[in-house]
Amino acid sequence: MKKSLLWVVSMLCGLQLTAQTEREVITGASYANEVYYKLGDGNAASSERTAWDIAFSSKMMEINILANNGTDVMVYTYPNGTAADWENVDITGLEMTPMYNSIETWLEGAFVQNQVEGDELDYGWGRYNTSTHFISGDSIFIVETAGGATKKLVIVEKDAPNNTWTFKYANVDGTEEVEETIAANDYADLEYIPYSMDAGQVADVAPASADWDLLFTRYYDYTIPYYVTGVLINDAHVQVQEVSETDLDPAGFSTFQQENFGTLISEIGSDWKSFNMGTMSYEVADTTVYFLKVEKGDDVYSYYEYYKIYFTAFESGSMGGQGVYTFQEEQLSATSAGNPDMIRLLELYPNPSHETLQVVYDFNGEVQLDVLDLNGRVLRSETAVSNGFETQRIDVRSLEPGIYLLRARMGQMSEVRRFVVE
Repeated sequence: MKKSLLWVVSMLCGLQLTAQTEREVITGASYANEVYYKLGDGNAASSERTAWDIAFSSKMMEINILANNGTDVMVYTYPNGTAADWENVDITGLEMTPMYNSIETWLEGAFVQNQVEGDELDYGWGRYNTSTHFISGDSIFIVETAGGATKKLVIVEKDAPNNTWTFKYANVDGTEEVEETIAANDYADLEYIPYSMDAGQVADVAPASADWDLLFTRYYDYTIPYYVTGVLINDAHVQVQEVSETDLDPAGFSTFQQENFGTLISEIGSDWKSFNMGTMSYEVADTTVYFLKVEKGDDVYSYYEYYKIYFTAFESGSMGGQGVYTFQEEQLSATSAGNPDMIRLLELYPNPSHETLQVVYDFNGEVQLDVLDLNGRVLRSETAVSNGFETQRIDVRSLEPGIYLLRARMGQMSEVRRFVVE
């Protein structure tokens, strides 16, 4: 079993400051590139934004598919038929509503946006078979690719036990049909596997998930709604907290609240800058800082590092500009990190589980364990008083096969882990 020692700081953190470092991330003219950035060492991997169209989850029991909303890629559900009507697709004169990725979580891509609420077996693009653990595609999608082509697409199936994706696409008139099967286990170091329908192959664009924390990119913000340039977090191991106060001095400010960290991927987002029509340039909010809580380590030992960033300038990627993000980065060291009373261990096994899930934690006080679905609904709760190292069993036999969340709440602290029921 993996042992994961999660060192946490007190609820209102007192911090020792290390040197601030000015960083620059350049996304290029017309924001042509996506930049995957790693805190601490400042490493950045850049790739052309138009190199991919859709991306498949690499995890065995995950069914999510993303669209490249930062380009001209558009995804529509074909309204005049199901997957059985593949040969008869006709979009002449059709008005279709585009679908976009969520800006809250990576787990809700464009292709799952039309899930039927309340139908636990419907995943938007297909239906789940509880006996075989296959998801069979039932929808036709129309995709406008980054290269300007218009394609029809069916996700044929996700074979969860073998972790493979099979899909086919063609021109709308049926010509140039391609059927692909991707062995997702071959890409286990990625969260998502990007695929180019224009090139007909998996695109080599993203570094391993462990090698990036922030994504400097362009995306569609449907809450405004329009395309924006901004920063998204890698919620697989990064949490973020924004602090914005009148008269805040970002250089000297280092106080955050542990319970306010979250995994909203667009928490940094784009609203730390605004466009001044008088000067025709961007202005940066100078009273806003972002704290990043980054899980580090390996299969034996893991821990948290804390960082602070705040933006000082932004150069547009249009009108000849190079899309330059300038910010200050600082690693914070918690003075209370060595307090043994604050050590907690949280691990789940076996995972995937069939009947019983074992929850291991180390904490003094009352612990509440909540089982949630991926929509955040609490399916069951259990409480216990812990006097240190504890193992608690949760019966999962009544849960449908699929992906769930286990949330442990200890006072004002909380931690979430994902588990699978087979």
